[in-house]
Amino acid sequence: MFQWTKKNIIKSVARELPPRLAVKYGKRDSYEPEEIDWALGAIGKSNDLNYKNYAYGMLTSHSFFMSLGLSTSFGAHPDFHREVGNILFKQDCDPDIEAYLEYASVHGSTDQYEGKSTQEELGGGDFGGSDDVGGV
Repeated sequence: MFQWTKKNIIKSVARELPPRLAVKYGKRDSYEPEEIDWALGAIGKSNDLNYKNYAYGMLTSHSFFMSLGLSTSFGAHPDFHREVGNILFKQDCDPDIEAYLEYASVHGSTDQYEGKSTQEELGGGDFGGSDDVGGV
């Protein structure tokens, strides 16, 4: 895979998935494959095998990483995480959920969940002027 494609996928995963996962499932060291699948579906990437593998490599447990055989493509799990740290933060580090959330807040997800709900998602409600002033 071209280096720039790899970098773009890693950056996109870091921007898009951790905020969604943290809001729905809480902040954790790793997420279950089904949880990542939900987040992939939310951004329309369920059928993108490359994107899915990077998401699994970045956000699942070491044992799941190994069970998928991702070390064949990405190398050892700790080395892959350090590479992700170099791409995202330009330093040799092993990113955790807090680092991913910081990256997403700085580089902007296309749809930040926290604090941005539509009126319909909140259950409606008329906050406009009313004829009933309440005795004021």
